[in-house]
Amino acid sequence: MPSFRNKKYLYISFSISDYQYVYPYIRMLENAGYNLKFDYSSRSWSNANAKQISSSKGFIVFFSQSCLNNPKITSEINYASTCDIPFVSVHLEMVSLTDVKRRVFDSGEAILAFTMPQESAYLELLSFLRLETERRHSFSRRLGSIAAIASAGLFVIGCIVALGILFKDAGTNVERLTVSSPAIVSPHENKLELRIASAFGPGDSSSSAYAEIVEKFLQKHPHAGLDVNSYDNADYNAYNSYLFQALNNKDSPDVFTVYYDSLDSRSVEQLNSAIIDVEQIRSEYSEFAKGVYPFALESSRDTRSNRVYAVPIRGYWIGLYCNTNLFLAENVPLPTDWQKLNQAIASFPENGVAPIAASVGRAPNYLVESLILAEAGRKDFETTPKTKADIPISWTGGLSMLKTLMNAGAFPQSTMMDLDSDLSNMFLRNKAAMKIDGSWFCASASSVQDVAVTPFPATPTGQKSPNELIGGYSIGWAISKSAWENPEKRELCIDFINTMMSPKNLAEFCTAGSAPSAPVEFTVTTPKIFKESSKLIENAQSSGRFVRPLYVRLNEQSLLKLYAGAGDIATGRKNPDTVLGEMF
Repeated sequence: MPSFRNKKYLYISFSISDYQYVYPYIRMLENAGYNLKFDYSSRSWSNANAKQISSSKGFIVFFSQSCLNNPKITSEINYASTCDIPFVSVHLEMVSLTDVKRRVFDSGEAILAFTMPQESAYLELLSFLRLETERRHSFSRRLGSIAAIASAGLFVIGCIVALGILFKDAGTNVERLTVSSPAIVSPHENKLELRIASAFGPGDSSSSAYAEIVEKFLQKHPHAGLDVNSYDNADYNAYNSYLFQALNNKDSPDVFTVYYDSLDSRSVEQLNSAIIDVEQIRSEYSEFAKGVYPFALESSRDTRSNRVYAVPIRGYWIGLYCNTNLFLAENVPLPTDWQKLNQAIASFPENGVAPIAASVGRAPNYLVESLILAEAGRKDFETTPKTKADIPISWTGGLSMLKTLMNAGAFPQSTMMDLDSDLSNMFLRNKAAMKIDGSWFCASASSVQDVAVTPFPATPTGQKSPNELIGGYSIGWAISKSAWENPEKRELCIDFINTMMSPKNLAEFCTAGSAPSAPVEFTVTTPKIFKESSKLIENAQSSGRFVRPLYVRLNEQSLLKLYAGAGDIATGRKNPDTVLGEMF
């Protein structure tokens, strides 16, 4: 066993979307007695990550299939493999536990890094490895070259003196070059330029619809001589890096998208000075984004500044998908309350159908959150505990339902090891009656004719109201202060957002599986599931707003321990109180 067990920790960083892949390695390491340090929410590698990594004696990088499509990442991995620092790269979806244990954990000291799915994060980590290796090589070479370096230093000083004399009077002839971002520089002079920045570039589910709506907007304003220049990037990190650098340089786009869930104190400060909030715009333009659901605006309000920075355009929710043809075949009602859910659980296994396609072992996040809300209701669920004493007792009741459902046969026999892709296939092939998933699953479920979606029901003693949904609005449109102060641009920005928010355009924009923030107009060819989704959101208004999920509010390490304990609760190895106590 490596010498650092119980003496040095393994540093693990990963995202919620990779949890199902990471879980078996975490359990294996814990069982082997390793000390683990988690960095759960990092969107990209930071100086803190680098400091932890540089103090280690090796690197292990786990990566996803999507990264193999990026030649730059492949190049960096190939380079890293030649380094003198121990390095192992492992494909998450293909590697076996035995192989990882043999190649890494039994072979010596190493650090474990589960990287994010965003390509920029992989590049940051791998580039750091390259720089660290080159630094070590450079340091080694410098130890043998002190005399040569000193001589070279004297030579450089002499050159500087000579150059200073040579260019003594040339300072007034030097031109200063200013380089602007090519994404927002218009090649057309004498035209009114509208600068747009969006997160809807190629790779985003709404990119095609977005491009078509922008084209419609241009056709709507032929008389303006309008030149729209747009920076579009679907990569979360790259987009935020561009936007906040532009805001920091006081070079803001005129109209741009904002990720609500990514706002930290620094970005809130930048937005406060750079944008005109929605309520101020509406005080002068009453028709601005008129159709937006009031609860969508409230879900988008920043609690630190009490401002709504942007008009929400699309969001997400977590609900209970049902194969209605299976329910009809068994003559079982849809699970709109706990009694009907139990009736469905009891009916389906007899015909070889799993009642709920859920992975208790590797992807329990939606199930765990749904059960806590089902018992706790909005008020207790939205608690953000800092210690065990802060945790409402109702959380214990919600988690106890994991064992109740497990004993009732609610989950597949392979529930401890299933991946989310396994569960999706099971549901879409009519091998499972229900699946707890997000609004994005609508895109896959649209291939099945008879699918309904309903809020997860309250437990028998639960405080959850029938229409409450876990969810939120993640992105919206903002108008910059500089554009607002320009009368021509102000009108264009307002019309641009109103065009985006029209019922027809919003329907096109959100049929990829997002929750629209306003009523939409579907066509006769719109799949049934999207219409079901729209009704779900309209009904949720009666609850006031979406209930924000735990994974955007809780401490990252606490959240990880909560998810990791789901399997132990379901199988009876631990009780809910024990797992909740381990969170802090």
